[in-house]
Amino acid sequence: MNKTKPTYYIQIKGSDEWQQVSFKFIADLQLLYKDRLVCEHNENKRTSRYTLTQPPAINASFENLFTSINGHFDLIDNVINNYTGDARVLESAIGCYLFGLMYGWKVLYLIHSKATLRRYQQILGFKFRELVPEIGELAHKSEAYQTMLDRNTSSFWKYVNQKGITSPKIN
Repeated sequence: MNKTKPTYYIQIKGSDEWQQVSFKFIADLQLLYKDRLVCEHNENKRTSRYTLTQPPAINASFENLFTSINGHFDLIDNVINNYTGDARVLESAIGCYLFGLMYGWKVLYLIHSKATLRRYQQILGFKFRELVPEIGELAHKSEAYQTMLDRNTSSFWKYVNQKGITSPKIN
């Protein structure tokens, strides 16, 4: 039986560069970008090679990718370690943050009440507008966001204040 420790590598599609990474990094990457990872296992060499098929940004580099992912999980670790209260609320706040990373803070304001988002921001220790993109890569899948675009609104905040919470459906 082979007792050598497995080795993990990551490559961004379009690059010839392979970077050796930790198992924790792969686990974090799978959590954020599971639909974009393709894995090739080699049991004889005890290696796994992961290709990120669609980088999170057009000019993605390994350095930016590592910094981004590690930063998100360091922040979440800090929140979890310092939180006292209802675990369900903490879970919802973290889920909202991760959802916001993919859909953007505008979608968050369309599908949640301002009071809910204020509570989550207080738990997390930051405002979504500070760390979450305005419009995420998956915003187009949000029915609430598409409805707002279809109505050709002149002011996002005016729309949110008049309309209130809209459909949380994802297409």
